[in-house]
Amino acid sequence: MSRLKQNLAEKNKELQAYSEHLEERVKERTAELGSLNRIYERFVPREFIDLLQKKSILEINLGDQVSHKMTVMFADIRGGRRCWKR
Repeated sequence: MSRLKQNLAEKNKELQAYSEHLEERVKERTAELGSLNRIYERFVPREFIDLLQKKSILEINLGDQVSHKMTVMFADIRGGRRCWKR
């Protein structure tokens, strides 16, 4: 009986070590994915992905589109060109 307990204790330690290893890999991968998302958002804003009703840039396919009515405001500031040329 003690041999069975010893064997079970060894297997338990192995499983715990494997579980800790997997947990560490999940943390690393989660951090990596978070970093990739921040990089993607520099080129494709989160609002654009939301507009397409997608959760991730990985869900976007060629031809995905939506149609919305929008108002665009344009302001021509008098004398603005002189300020911007400086």
